Amino acid sequence: MASVNVLIRLNKQRTDGTCPIIIRITNNRSVTEKFIGYAVKPEEWDEIDSKVIKSHPNSTLINHLILKKRTEASAIVLEADSNDIHLTKKQIKHKIKHHNKSSFNTVADEHLSDLLKLKKFNQHSGEIPRVNHFKKFLDENDISFQHITIPLLKKFMIYLKAEKDLGERSIMNCLVVIRTIFNKAINEGLVESKFYPFGPGKIQIKFGETTKIGLNEKEVKMFEGINLKKNQELSDARNIWLTSFYLAGIRISDIIKLKWRDINDGRLTYIMDKNGKVVSLKMPGKVNLIIEQYKKNKKDSSYVFPYLKDEYGKDEKIINSKTRSANSLINKRLKKITKELKIDKKLTMHISRHTFGQIAGDKIAPQLLQKLYRHSDLKTTIGYQSNFIHKDVDGALSDVLNF
Repeated sequence: MASVNVLIRLNKQRTDGTCPIIIRITNNRSVTEKFIGYAVKPEEWDEIDSKVIKSHPNSTLINHLILKKRTEASAIVLEADSNDIHLTKKQIKHKIKHHNKSSFNTVADEHLSDLLKLKKFNQHSGEIPRVNHFKKFLDENDISFQHITIPLLKKFMIYLKAEKDLGERSIMNCLVVIRTIFNKAINEGLVESKFYPFGPGKIQIKFGETTKIGLNEKEVKMFEGINLKKNQELSDARNIWLTSFYLAGIRISDIIKLKWRDINDGRLTYIMDKNGKVVSLKMPGKVNLIIEQYKKNKKDSSYVFPYLKDEYGKDEKIINSKTRSANSLINKRLKKITKELKIDKKLTMHISRHTFGQIAGDKIAPQLLQKLYRHSDLKTTIGYQSNFIHKDVDGALSDVLNF
């Protein structure tokens, strides 16, 4: 059984006559000591009650800290005893050092801060509301990791479905963030892996299949042909969507950031925002015709499309924020165009990628599509493209019913 005591180290008396106040943990005959940050003279120390006497000018502050540190140390040894865990001297020191960091809120905030430091702005903006969902579910009360149990997470899933009206994919994304933060806590030694609530027989994160529907060839031609000369904003939205489609569905963050210097000798060369890979594509004639419309602005802006400004400089956080705002704005304008064309499909910038996949079908070899899509793994390409290839199944169904 471990014990926790508070005392002053008389044998460490300083030149001013004060002695450091320490927390002493005795566990299996092993002694661990931790200095709390204050020192007092022997005559200022109440040895019976293990606290600073009232006449000391900072007695209230120091005694409050002593109580806090003693409580933290007691919680560590109590948890170890109740779970029959043998802690080494090194583990005890580590847990004391990090005890105030072992709550979900603290590790979650640190995780989000790390994303900003790594300049993963999209991931940061996506995970903030997911972390906040969990905090609100807990009524803004903090929680230790060993109390994030399977029953609690099941209740959280019901809460997200019933009260927040989130879909299955959004619910899974919330769980992914909690899992990431929990793994961070395990890796930092803040919680034992035995408390991990995810995996086989526990909470399993599975993403259901999503429906991927793009425009067909007829609808793309309608989109190309609509006269938008009187509305430059809608024209810009249409042009950037078509450029993305013509280039096999370049992601919105990449195409909005395209600069004139990225276009040379009939090729587009850029660095993917998602993974930092260098991509080089030949510019199709239809893309050249669109780009030609913006050359009049070349002297005033280093960006091809009019959604970012040079004045933002190299501040990646601002550029990322403006890119997300532009994406939202473009999607709203695309909705207006489809409404005018009476196309009954949801059209967003991301659908340009689905549209390319749908029209490509099985016309292009998967290995070439992998390069066009900029996928790292061929399996990803095959899995993605399977959403749009239905000929064999449709033909088999017709053969059976052809009587």
